[in-house]
Amino acid sequence: MVDPFSSTLAVFDLELLHHYTTSTCYTLSRSPAVQTIWRDVAPRIGFEMPPVLHTILAVSALHLGHSDESRRERCLAHAQMHHSIAVKEMVPLVSSLAQENGEALFLFTSLTCMFSCAKPTKAGDFLVLFEQGTLSEWARLFRGTTTVIQSGGESLRNGRLAPIFLNGSYLAAAHRAPQALEHGRPHIWELQEMMKRECPPHLPARKIYQNTLDELARTLGVALKPDATWRLETADVFRWLLDVSDDYLDLLRQEAPIALIIFGYWCACVRQIEWMWWMEGLSQRFMTQLLSVLDPKYREWLWWPQEIINGTHVTSP
Repeated sequence: MVDPFSSTLAVFDLELLHHYTTSTCYTLSRSPAVQTIWRDVAPRIGFEMPPVLHTILAVSALHLGHSDESRRERCLAHAQMHHSIAVKEMVPLVSSLAQENGEALFLFTSLTCMFSCAKPTKAGDFLVLFEQGTLSEWARLFRGTTTVIQSGGESLRNGRLAPIFLNGSYLAAAHRAPQALEHGRPHIWELQEMMKRECPPHLPARKIYQNTLDELARTLGVALKPDATWRLETADVFRWLLDVSDDYLDLLRQEAPIALIIFGYWCACVRQIEWMWWMEGLSQRFMTQLLSVLDPKYREWLWWPQEIINGTHVTSP
């Protein structure tokens, strides 16, 4: 168990907590039930487990800096400070928390994923973790939430955070519906034909790519369905990262062209949830980075997702 805070919080930290409970918590989901969990339950768990509270304050600081340009630099500094403290205090506890306090570990992991997306980059910098082979590590960061959920078992899913998992189950059902695959297949048709030409049937990667494309079709079917944007949650899009195989992530780590192109198509889905401040501009940042490492002869295969991201493509009704 982590010791209580050894010193009082600064006044600015109290302002950040107030900002979180009156504003930030409502930006993390569109579900009223889930918003209530982020507003009421998450801070209580943070009071029990200080690393979680530090992560809450880090995300709140990023949000306040996003909302108030005049305070941006101070907010960014506080965000980094709180998140660094959270990581330092949480890492030694991960193995024990997986069984004893899955709620704290789930909140920490989820908020850290948000932090990794929201943290601004300096001009010329790449996204956090995006260097040679580390895009797949960024994906694994999000997949870590699944491991936490599995470790926590029924006590986690049915505990204080239950509305989050109930909402996730509802979204998963929509993802698995036959209509999602049907609506998504036209979006990947050309990409699938390219994959068949570039990756002969006898290669092991062929099956890996096909399974990944099937999951991508479902995600595209949900994310690009007409009038879907108003109700989309991050889980609708990030579920793809949870469902793809480790074998695909290995190919992504190796910067295999087809793996990169598939990821580029997924970025078109990311664009649909950029109504969330912490997702803003993420699809374009990803695309810029993909183009920087993709062999030029394959770049034309990213024209369609680029049109979606740039808002120049009109989807069929």
